[in-house]
Amino acid sequence: MRRKSSTIHHLRIILAAFVASLCLGCEHIDFAENEGKGNETVVQTTDLPQQTGQGTLEAPYTVSDIRNESNMTGQMVWIIGYAVGDAYRSLANATFQPPFQHTSSLLLATSTHCADAAQCLPVELSTTKQKELLSLANNPERHHQCLLVQGTLQTYYGTTGLRSINAYHWLPNYTIPQTEPAEWDEEHNKY
Repeated sequence: MRRKSSTIHHLRIILAAFVASLCLGCEHIDFAENEGKGNETVVQTTDLPQQTGQGTLEAPYTVSDIRNESNMTGQMVWIIGYAVGDAYRSLANATFQPPFQHTSSLLLATSTHCADAAQCLPVELSTTKQKELLSLANNPERHHQCLLVQGTLQTYYGTTGLRSINAYHWLPNYTIPQTEPAEWDEEHNKY
């Protein structure tokens, strides 16, 4: 039992050092000037979110958070998710494997391996700039990458979706936090 406790302690120290090293290289938000059509802003740099569930830049909602809440329509929020596919005019026409062909939408999910449209959040890409920078048809290398995006929750493709995008930032090699640090003890004790 003592060896297990010692191992968990060492893992926590390593994890804390890793997170600290990531944060040292981060800068606070620096919004770029608007380019092209639309009023959205590309977030050039950002502190990486360390938690989720509040709809803020520091703690964005996950797709699961949105799916579990029923009365969020009309709210402007930050959402974080993995770009897993696109759809054309309906979630029934969702595509989860390249080549992607549609630039008007992006499907975000909490899991990088999601291939179920019912578990996705459709994001409307309405401006030329959004289509160029966010669509998987124009950015196939972004498939399964993490995206931090701000917009308004509205009905889109017959479900809750994100429209009227204001700001966004790709977070390559970022993993969405699945649990709060306060829950780590419980999770580690399960193994």
